[in-house]
Amino acid sequence: MTHINANLKDLIQRGDATSSWSGFTYQGNITIYSALCLLNKIGNNIEEIKKYEIEIEKHEDFSIFYNGELKSLHQVKSLQNKEKISGYTEAILQLFAKAIEFPSVIEISLHTACEVEDFKKEDLISNLKSYNPSSISENKKELYENTKEKLFEQQLFDEKLDIFKRNDDVSGYIPAQKSIPLGDVKDNIELELEHFYTNHHENYTYKTKEQYSYAYLNLLKRINQKISEIHDGSDTTYCLKLIDLYEIIYDQHVFGCTAETLSNFLLKELYSLFEQYCEDNQLDNERFETVKNIWSNQWELLEKLPAVDFILLCRRLSPEIKNISTESLDLNTYRKLLNESGVRRMLFYCLFDLTHKMIHGKTVKNIFTLKDNDDYLLTLIDRNNPDIVGRDIVKNLKDDKNLFDLLFDNKFYLTELLDGVYGGKRSEDLIDSEAERTEGDRKKEKITLPKQIHFVSKATVSGR
Repeated sequence: MTHINANLKDLIQRGDATSSWSGFTYQGNITIYSALCLLNKIGNNIEEIKKYEIEIEKHEDFSIFYNGELKSLHQVKSLQNKEKISGYTEAILQLFAKAIEFPSVIEISLHTACEVEDFKKEDLISNLKSYNPSSISENKKELYENTKEKLFEQQLFDEKLDIFKRNDDVSGYIPAQKSIPLGDVKDNIELELEHFYTNHHENYTYKTKEQYSYAYLNLLKRINQKISEIHDGSDTTYCLKLIDLYEIIYDQHVFGCTAETLSNFLLKELYSLFEQYCEDNQLDNERFETVKNIWSNQWELLEKLPAVDFILLCRRLSPEIKNISTESLDLNTYRKLLNESGVRRMLFYCLFDLTHKMIHGKTVKNIFTLKDNDDYLLTLIDRNNPDIVGRDIVKNLKDDKNLFDLLFDNKFYLTELLDGVYGGKRSEDLIDSEAERTEGDRKKEKITLPKQIHFVSKATVSGR
């Protein structure tokens, strides 16, 4: 093997990244969207579908194989304010290096969250030739210099530029949009799902827009489960078979709304808010690595929670919001549990700025709990009247057996701005007691509530 091959091998041997891969991320969404575009291109040809695999985070962020042969390479970038082609110089060098090394590759794609401005070929050539940052490893430097030599001295540049796809180029091997804003990728996936059912499902019946939203959410989770099975098994190729995707979306149950669907919706909302948080705060490299590591550990735990537990956790974050049960299938109702300003200013603040005080628990009872002499339940409460908020909390929780433990386990509620105490009543009617049931009748029992609920602002805790 030549030295450049060794350097390239070092670059692409990322190890098993399937354990951290998630369909809820922008990268995961783009992977699924592109696979759906390919599936719609193939149609109902089952034997042809079986020849395709999507490799996750090895040769690239994702890659397409056909009959075991590498055919396309895809890099995904989620920054929304990087419109200049110069901002992607290293990504393009890597794509070109791999396209040179693997002759079977017929398409290389740069997927971005914003449209890349038109550029002159001469400007791209200049960017590539001059790219030599001091911060990269010696192996990468040597790889990039060898790549430049092959591109320009061996005159391979035009050939590789011809297979380089970006922006709205849907021609070629994978007929997918390459530039999709963070907030639009869900809509693109749902359109591909609708296209599949309209044109390729033999038992097609009309589906509502809401049902396509359910299908999108269920698809994310089921793809995650497939990837998790790959990680936990003996398969070291880290490939998702396209036929697996076909079978998932062909199943009519994917249109149903269950507790898992609602949990997937809340997970997706939360991850989207995190991606937007990173984008808006323009974190430097050191801060970004710190935030990313904290979030990755937290996210891995949240994704593994059973659906009902994650919904319960979100309801704990917003205990003053009117009781919500899984009997309600309105996604907009559940969105209230993760209000954007509360997540940004409370949840992310505590996770990333008060991480030294977070318990970092692993059960639904101690996740999002802060330790400062006493235990504080992290909430997204943004109101400023302790009597009204306290009354609403007691009203919601006393009639809900799943949340009732909060009245006993947590006396202190961490809020954004509210400092104060709710006096409360000494006793209330509890919900129908499981222990006191009789045939056709349920008795009520009296319970003793905490005398006080203490609301403590993040400023108070931060200043200690």
